[in-house]
Formats: sequence, C-alpha cells, structure tokens
Amino acid sequence: MIRKMYKDFDKWDLDDLKKEFNILQSTDEDLMEKWFSMEKNISKEEFEKIKILRKILHRRVNAWNESELNFRFVAPLVYLVGLESITETIFLDRKIFKEINKKILGGEFDLAFGTGRYNPKEIYFCMHMHKRERGKVTNPLADLLITMFTIQLNNEEKHPVYGAYVVGRLWFFVVMDKQKYSVSKAFDTSKKQVFEAFSHLKNLKNLI
Repeated sequence: MIRKMYKDFDKWDLDDLKKEFNILQSTDEDLMEKWFSMEKNISKEEFEKIKILRKILHRRVNAWNESELNFRFVAPLVYLVGLESITETIFLDRKIFKEINKKILGGEFDLAFGTGRYNPKEIYFCMHMHKRERGKVTNPLADLLITMFTIQLNNEEKHPVYGAYVVGRLWFFVVMDKQKYSVSKAFDTSKKQVFEAFSHLKNLKNLI
C-alpha cells in the first residue's frame, strides 16, 4: 500500500500541529527550567572568541543571507561548544522520515546532535538556523517543532528533545517532551545575551 506524504516541515503551522498531533505549548515551566537553571560556565578563551563573533554579527547581520549567517556566526559558535565526542557527533542537512497515521512525516533538519557514525541514530538536540530577520520567515517555531516531533518518533529512548531556532540575531530555545513543548524568550546574540545562549548550548552535555 502506498503511503501518502505529509507536507514538508517548513509548510506546517502551529494550528496544523495541534489538529494533527495535539502538539501544544506546556503550562509546566519544569521543561525549560531544568535546562536554564544549570550553572553558566564559560572559559576565558571561549569568552574572547565569542566576543569576536558577536562583533562580526553586530556589524554584518543585516547584510547577510542565510548561508552567510550560518557560516560566519552560527556554525563557529556551535562548534566552539565542543559537543562532539567518540560516540556523539553533529549532523548537517540530513533528511528524516517516520510513518504515522498511515502517512509519512518527512523533511530535512539543518543541524542535529546525537549518536551515530554515518547516519543519526539517537538525536538529542536539533537546530534550525536558516531563518533571517529580513525577508520571508515562515513559521520558524512550527518548522522546528514538527522536526523535533519526528525525531522523537524515531528515537529508541523516550527522552525530551532539545532544540533552537534562529531568526537573524535572535535565538529561541525549545524543549519538547512527547506532545508538549516549551519555548524560551528571545536571546539577542549581537548583545551580551550571546554568552547566555552559549552557556545553554554548552549545558546540553549535562542533560543527555
């Protein structure tokens, strides 16, 4: 039997997610609190490198396209965190699929962190970073949530999935546990809030 394909990840909105999968924002702050209550720990070397990246972002972000934003700022900041290990790595631009309700959920994530050598196995963190402040921005939160939901369905272990999406200089962090999610305030990474954002990324290693 041929299975019908759902629309691509970036075509979903929050109403679709509620209607199709009962995905709702949680009223329980514990989802985000566990992550954000962790101690902020940035070394002197990391601090100086982040300062340089922040200055470049502040000067250039309004002129950058998505690829330039990713290459010049997002990727260097993420790699500075040092998430990768012998068993865990960062994957970029990979497609994921899962059958549900006799249809196929499928699409592509921008960045994910998890186990696996050649292909992702267990994903703990997912990031969408192709959004920008200028131009068309289509449901960046819904885009990330449907991706995280699909990741949860594919994961063998039933743990929360952590995520983030970027809109220009603004970063938003997200936690999803089953069909409930929580979203942080916006972090302006062209300002001192970049150090908070970096700390939250660094603390992912203590959550998984």
